[in-house]
Amino acid sequence: MTHKFKPALLGIPNLTLIIIIATAIVNGLDLYLRNGSPSFWFGMLFTPDWWNVFLFPFRITDSWFSLILYLYVFYLFGQQLEQSVGDFKYTLYIFTGYIFVLVGTIFYPMSANFVYLSVFLAIAHLAPDMQILLFFVLPIKMRWIALITVAFVLYGPISLLFRQGAILPLLGPLLGFANYLLFFGIPHLLRNRGTARGRNFKRQMKTAPTVHKCAICGLTEADDPTMDFRYCVDCDDLEYCTNHLHNHRHIKAREN
Repeated sequence: MTHKFKPALLGIPNLTLIIIIATAIVNGLDLYLRNGSPSFWFGMLFTPDWWNVFLFPFRITDSWFSLILYLYVFYLFGQQLEQSVGDFKYTLYIFTGYIFVLVGTIFYPMSANFVYLSVFLAIAHLAPDMQILLFFVLPIKMRWIALITVAFVLYGPISLLFRQGAILPLLGPLLGFANYLLFFGIPHLLRNRGTARGRNFKRQMKTAPTVHKCAICGLTEADDPTMDFRYCVDCDDLEYCTNHLHNHRHIKAREN
């Protein structure tokens, strides 16, 4: 008896809570011991500090306030995304984010806060009109907060690109958001493109000249592409749909 593989079994239940606890411990100890920047650089893999690669997913900031804020926001939106897409897809999304961030450290030192930001972007994508209270006072839609966040993150690297021609600092953030683009951004663009093509096709079908037209009901191939049209041998060059081919009064030239 063979057992069918179920990808859902690879999902980690309560992954959001697990990450929050691990981050609170690792990042909290870093802050308490003043271990410095949470950023990871790929070159560290070839130093005695190589083992930090296992801890960098839980190092996101160098201040207590930012740590508390990140964990609070991640708790709210991480659980919401986890429930929306399921354990397997959420687990894949998070670990793909970690891998992309690690690749991004080849070009520029980065911290794992991009994974937290990608969760926020995913929620903004799924519920763009949802409102939250900015600074606990100002209601603002998720889509605008997401755009402002991305602009804020990319401002520094883009400035370096234009002022110094340095492209490497920009590759890091782009890879940091790559899991969002892979899971939500690109599929969304492809769906919209397919929808637009469908609308254009229907519009062209409506405006294109028709070849066949029933002499009784006026039906054309644009109205029903599955309908067959035939000429009646007893009529003078008149075409009929299947519904009226054998159910019409014959028309001769002498009757016109």
